[in-house]
Amino acid sequence: MVCLWRGSNLMAGALSAMIAAAFSGGGGGGSTYTIVQTFTATSTWTCPAGVTEVEYLVVAGGGGGANLFGGGGAGGFRTGSGLAVTAGTAYTITVGGGGNGGQTSSDTSSNGSPGSNSVFSTITSNGGGGGGAESNGVSGGSGGGGGAWGGIAYSGAAGNTPAIPAPAVQGYAGGNGSSSNGCGGGGGGASAVGANATSSAGGNGGAGGLGPTFAYGFGKSGGSTSGAGNYFAGGGGGGGYIGAFTTAGTGGSGGGGAGAPSPSGNGVAGASNTGGGGGGGTRTYQSVAGGNGGSGIVILKYTVASQTVFTFKGTTTWKCPAGVTSVDYLVVGGGGGGGKNCTGGDRSGGGGGGGYRIASGVSVTAGADYTIIVGGGGAGATLSGGGGSTANNGTRGGNSSISGTGFSNDPAISNASGTASSISGTTLTVGGTVTNTFYAGMALSGTGVTTGTIITAYGTGTGGAGTYTVNVSQTVSSTTITGSLSGVNAFGGGGGASCSGSASSTNGSSGASGGGSEGPSGGGGSGIYPGSSFISATRQGYDGGSSNAYSGAGGGGSGGAGAANSGSVGGNGGLGTTSSITGTAVDRGGGGAGGGSTNGTATGGGGSGIDGTANTGGGGSGRAGPVMNNGFTGGSGIVIIKINQ
Repeated sequence: MVCLWRGSNLMAGALSAMIAAAFSGGGGGGSTYTIVQTFTATSTWTCPAGVTEVEYLVVAGGGGGANLFGGGGAGGFRTGSGLAVTAGTAYTITVGGGGNGGQTSSDTSSNGSPGSNSVFSTITSNGGGGGGAESNGVSGGSGGGGGAWGGIAYSGAAGNTPAIPAPAVQGYAGGNGSSSNGCGGGGGGASAVGANATSSAGGNGGAGGLGPTFAYGFGKSGGSTSGAGNYFAGGGGGGGYIGAFTTAGTGGSGGGGAGAPSPSGNGVAGASNTGGGGGGGTRTYQSVAGGNGGSGIVILKYTVASQTVFTFKGTTTWKCPAGVTSVDYLVVGGGGGGGKNCTGGDRSGGGGGGGYRIASGVSVTAGADYTIIVGGGGAGATLSGGGGSTANNGTRGGNSSISGTGFSNDPAISNASGTASSISGTTLTVGGTVTNTFYAGMALSGTGVTTGTIITAYGTGTGGAGTYTVNVSQTVSSTTITGSLSGVNAFGGGGGASCSGSASSTNGSSGASGGGSEGPSGGGGSGIYPGSSFISATRQGYDGGSSNAYSGAGGGGSGGAGAANSGSVGGNGGLGTTSSITGTAVDRGGGGAGGGSTNGTATGGGGSGIDGTANTGGGGSGRAGPVMNNGFTGGSGIVIIKINQ
């Protein structure tokens, strides 16, 4: 049997995780699953019950190649078994990014930047060193190759820096540049040094390391442009000389980028999620660059019993295994952010709780992929945002969802589009003519958009034009970008209203559960339920409270409406809903308390004078008291799956 998850952490801008589970033994309680979980972005892994040790592969980000001419060193490469872990512990997994290639403009030179470290538990792999331009390479997990210029050859840098416990090494040194014709040295790789440059060629990148068998298919068979394989952390090739017909160094096996040949060109980037070093550039008197280093990867392997509960705190794709026919699930959206207070009064609304969706015995199809998205909590309203308008309320939380075969769209949401939209890094800017509403959790498509790109958080955009955070770093020039939503969605809670500082009142924002309003007479935001003004669909939550005096109302919860204020005391947050899917009863999706002279109460992870609790979808509290300050942040959502076989 094979179970497969892929995903990314929405709280930090972006996670990718894959779990492949192989079933062993016959049916019944003695069956076990071997889980291989791969993280391609920083995330959190919650150790399942009964798991005491793991096998691992931890690869750091590769170093960028210099523009003149050294190849970037590969990210540090570490693998092993028998690493002790503790069931129930949430481990932060850090996946290092690749270093930027060196840039040039107006006949200048620059080294490549080092890659970033990847970390799991006590295991740290260090980022690869950048390639040298008119200088030596930079040390790192594997060292960057040396540059050359003006008849001077520069040295490659040391690898395995800082050193890990002997006899293991995480990478090797970069190669030296050549003083004759000025070619660059190859970046070091996980299993070999980078080659020295010659008068006719840049040095080849050092060979990468052979990953464990469970990592096959995530690495490369050769350099960055090769097919899938099991090699990681290849060094970047050195660039050729600008004025002679020299050849470039090849990228090392394991995703290393090739150098640029003469007379001019950019180095090739290391392959994503291999830790490959970027290739060195070949500079004429114009702007060219070294290749960026490839991002790192973390892969874990462990064994669990049948009917294990898996807790997901990041975006994931699950491939259903043969023999698994049904699952139970819980999906909770991110809580809305609370409103701020102001000089004119203490009357901010609490954020709405995240939407709540639960089901048991849901049929799944063997071999089908199921996409799981976990929404982040909405930000509290800020003092700089002003008041008196829902645009200045706390931010709506992000959607959480499960989609795939057998999961019909619920609620059914029309696709959104922006005709002049672009992506720079992990920031989506929606512009031009905007049709329908963009939501966190939408999958994006358009010319040049990387497959699997998802909106993970709101920026200045709250459904229309503005900025949003996406999970995959990329560059997309202005084009029409479309967002689509599918499967069973638990929407984020609505934002709480902010104090306007005048006699007017602001309504709470709509969401899965509505945000609480501002006093003295603001209305609570609508929740999602049959006949609601926001979205009429299966109930996910309740309305936010409406104020009746100069205090803020509580945000709605998944299990009840937010309450009106009681005199100068803010309204109570709406109730959450309790589930025992993990074996322990936990209350989630509660609304945030409203703010007055003091806050009301909150349950279900909702905040009362604090942020909503992480991974409960609790709404953030409205700000209370006489001191002006921002509203509180909503709690992130969660997705839990229990395999019934």
